[in-house]
Amino acid sequence: MSKAGGKKVVAGSIRPQWVAPSTALLALVTMASAFAGYDGLSQDPPAALMGWGGVGAVVIAAALMGFLTVATKREIQVDMEGIRVRIGLAKPVHIKWSEPHDYFYRSFTGTSTPSVVDSSVSTPDGRHIDVDDVKLPDHPNANLPALVEQYSTAANLPEIKKRLEAGEEVAFGQVRLTSDEIKLDDLSHQRDAGMVLQIDDGRLKMSADGKWISSQVLVREVANYPCLLRAIGQIRHARAPT
Repeated sequence: MSKAGGKKVVAGSIRPQWVAPSTALLALVTMASAFAGYDGLSQDPPAALMGWGGVGAVVIAAALMGFLTVATKREIQVDMEGIRVRIGLAKPVHIKWSEPHDYFYRSFTGTSTPSVVDSSVSTPDGRHIDVDDVKLPDHPNANLPALVEQYSTAANLPEIKKRLEAGEEVAFGQVRLTSDEIKLDDLSHQRDAGMVLQIDDGRLKMSADGKWISSQVLVREVANYPCLLRAIGQIRHARAPT
């Protein structure tokens, strides 16, 4: 990770994979149209339809190339302060780790301690950022979903623990947790030292009294699942990247 003002930063810009071949095709169209336009206007008498048609095609193809170059560009920055994403000419979306936000798995691997593949971050006021495992040119080894998970979890977990210690119920989407009870949708069970959450076909199940209890709760709909695992003691640490 690079540093900016003493802060470690992962930042860069990317475009969808289809943009490069599309731009190359438009460049060929531009060249062919330019040749046709020149050929038509160079004749005596000029072939106006072919000539000006070629000129028009050049203008349209060049405009499309410029539009694709600008409109599909996605700028991403992740650091200890938050995450910022801008797509094309749209207004940037910025979410700070210090403000209320929820982190969601969109896709993942694993069962008891999942590894994130794609994720998202959202705020109560409607801001939303999808985070996929893109390869930024200057940071090809940076796992953005995992990096965002680390920052978000380190920021949210202290407040969650504080609320639990104060006797409050904390909501993780369809999962609710207190200091002595966990509720998975319409299922509830007293917390104990041996309780474990696992994922089965994308849904949560928990071990209780020596048996597994399945639920219909989808993990991708559980807010701050990494914090939930740490709040019940299934995972012991939550540190931001250093």
